Parts: sequence; C-alpha cells; structure tokens
Amino acid sequence: MVENSIAAVNSLIATSNIPKSAINGIGVAIPNELWNWTSEFGAPTDEMKKWKTLSLEKELSLVFHVPVLQENDGTAVAAAELAFGQNCSFDTFACIFVGTFIGGGIVIDRNLFRGTRGRAAGLGPMPVADFEGNQKRLLDMSSLFVFENRLRKATEITTSS
Repeated sequence: MVENSIAAVNSLIATSNIPKSAINGIGVAIPNELWNWTSEFGAPTDEMKKWKTLSLEKELSLVFHVPVLQENDGTAVAAAELAFGQNCSFDTFACIFVGTFIGGGIVIDRNLFRGTRGRAAGLGPMPVADFEGNQKRLLDMSSLFVFENRLRKATEITTSS
C-alpha cells in the first residue's frame, strides 16, 4: 500500500522535471474510509482493513521529508477547481468527480466545505433509479469501477459467442 504510493510520488517527481529540493509539500486525494468499500470492488478484506489504521500522510512525510495533506478525492477536485479552475466565476458551486467511485465537492462563498466527516458531497450512497426503475446507490450505477465491470462482462459475452 505505502510502497505503491511512494512509487507513484517518485514517478511524478521524476516526470515533472522539478528538483526534489523544490518540493515543499505533497497532496494526496483518496476516497474516505476505503476499508468500508471492500465488497464494492472485490479487494482483499485483510488488505483493505490496513487502511483503517494507516496514516498515509505520516508515512509519506517520513519518506519525502515534507508536509503531506490528505483530502477526500471529490473534495480535492472542488478545491482544485476553486484554486485553478478556468473561468470559475461562481462563488458557490458543486463538482462531481467520477473516479473509481463517484463523489463530489462543495464550495460555498469561495470556501471549501468539507462537512463534519470530510465528505460533504459524498454522492456515492445517494439513491437513484436504475434502468428498470429500481432504487440503487449512485455508486452502483456510475463510476469507473462500474464501467470497468460492465465492459469486462460485455467483452466476455462477445468473446464467448
């Protein structure tokens, strides 16, 4: 887990052409409470439970010797849009982030709104209707994980016929 994160940061540093000495901090965008999503994407339960006690911020800070900030991925998208978004003339807005799961972030009066648990715009559990009108969670209908599984099933059907 940590090794993959360290490798990813090292890769980003290597491809950025920025000297390590010029890096003043690292930001990590990651879904909250990964250990609760084990069944959703078939990850090994023992591996996912490790995320509950892991401090990725602490581990990366020890390796790279800079401050590390960890943020919910959907909230990080809203923060990035607020700070760097092109033509962002709205003071209050919401962002929808489609990644492994689906989430979002909220900005109110040009301030990032995290909510009490850091996932104010956690859209994944929101109830929506599926194609037959049955109630499902949004994350069961729309995310890269769902798309990947649908694509895999379609490929299996195509290749087996």
